[in-house]
Amino acid sequence: GIMGIFQDAASIAKALALQIAAGCPMASDKEQAERHKICKGCEFLNKEEYRCGKCKCFLKLKIPLGTSECPIGLWKKSTGDNNDN
Repeated sequence: GIMGIFQDAASIAKALALQIAAGCPMASDKEQAERHKICKGCEFLNKEEYRCGKCKCFLKLKIPLGTSECPIGLWKKSTGDNNDN
Protein backbone atom coordinates (compact mmCIF):
# COMPACT_ATOMS: atom_id res chain seq x y z
CA GLY A 1 0.00 0.00 0.00
CA ILE A 2 0.90 3.64 0.30
CA MET A 3 2.86 3.09 3.53
CA GLY A 4 5.02 0.51 1.78
CA ILE A 5 5.83 3.02 -0.94
CA PHE A 6 6.89 5.58 1.67
CA GLN A 7 9.02 2.97 3.48
CA ASP A 8 10.69 2.01 0.19
CA ALA A 9 11.40 5.67 -0.58
CA ALA A 10 12.85 6.23 2.89
CA SER A 11 15.11 3.19 2.51
CA ILE A 12 16.39 4.43 -0.85
CA ALA A 13 16.94 7.96 0.48
CA LYS A 14 18.93 6.62 3.45
CA ALA A 15 21.13 4.47 1.21
CA LEU A 16 21.83 7.38 -1.14
CA ALA A 17 22.61 9.74 1.75
CA LEU A 18 25.16 7.26 3.14
CA GLN A 19 26.70 6.81 -0.31
CA ILE A 20 27.04 10.56 -0.89
CA ALA A 21 28.38 11.24 2.62
CA ALA A 22 31.09 8.62 2.04
CA GLY A 23 32.23 10.27 -1.20
CA CYS A 24 30.36 7.93 -3.56
CA PRO A 25 32.65 4.88 -3.36
CA MET A 26 31.78 2.08 -5.75
CA ALA A 27 32.24 -1.63 -5.17
CA SER A 28 34.89 -3.21 -7.37
CA ASP A 29 33.89 -5.34 -10.33
CA LYS A 30 34.89 -8.42 -8.34
CA GLU A 31 32.77 -7.38 -5.34
CA GLN A 32 29.80 -6.61 -7.57
CA ALA A 33 30.03 -10.01 -9.27
CA GLU A 34 30.14 -11.75 -5.89
CA ARG A 35 27.18 -9.72 -4.62
CA HIS A 36 25.14 -10.61 -7.71
CA LYS A 37 25.99 -14.29 -7.24
CA ILE A 38 24.90 -14.19 -3.60
CA CYS A 39 21.67 -12.32 -4.33
CA LYS A 40 20.71 -14.63 -7.19
CA GLY A 41 20.86 -17.56 -4.77
CA CYS A 42 18.98 -15.82 -1.95
CA GLU A 43 15.55 -17.03 -0.86
CA PHE A 44 14.36 -13.41 -0.51
CA LEU A 45 15.13 -12.39 -4.10
CA ASN A 46 12.18 -11.10 -6.13
CA LYS A 47 13.37 -12.53 -9.44
CA GLU A 48 10.83 -10.70 -11.61
CA GLU A 49 12.01 -7.26 -10.44
CA TYR A 50 15.56 -8.31 -9.39
CA ARG A 51 14.72 -6.72 -6.06
CA CYS A 52 15.56 -7.64 -2.48
CA GLY A 53 12.56 -8.95 -0.57
CA LYS A 54 13.98 -7.73 2.75
CA CYS A 55 15.11 -4.14 2.11
CA LYS A 56 13.07 -3.73 -1.11
CA CYS A 57 16.04 -2.23 -2.97
CA PHE A 58 16.48 -2.71 -6.69
CA LEU A 59 19.67 -4.77 -6.80
CA LYS A 60 20.99 -3.37 -10.09
CA LEU A 61 21.17 -0.04 -8.27
CA LYS A 62 22.21 -1.25 -4.81
CA ILE A 63 24.96 -3.74 -5.65
CA PRO A 64 27.42 -1.23 -7.23
CA LEU A 65 27.25 1.13 -4.23
CA GLY A 66 30.30 0.74 -2.03
CA THR A 67 28.41 1.71 1.12
CA SER A 68 25.54 -0.73 0.65
CA GLU A 69 25.27 -4.03 2.46
CA CYS A 70 22.92 -6.99 2.54
CA PRO A 71 20.09 -6.56 5.07
CA ILE A 72 20.56 -10.14 6.30
CA GLY A 73 24.37 -9.99 6.38
CA LEU A 74 25.26 -12.07 3.32
CA TRP A 75 27.59 -9.34 2.01
CA LYS A 76 29.11 -6.25 3.60
CA LYS A 77 30.15 -2.76 2.58
CA SER A 78 32.97 -2.54 0.08
CA THR A 79 36.44 -2.86 1.54
CA GLY A 80 37.96 -0.63 -1.13
CA ASP A 81 41.05 -2.86 -1.03
CA ASN A 82 40.54 -4.49 -4.41
CA ASN A 83 39.37 -1.66 -6.62
CA ASP A 84 39.65 -3.38 -9.98
CA ASN A 85 37.16 -1.22 -11.89
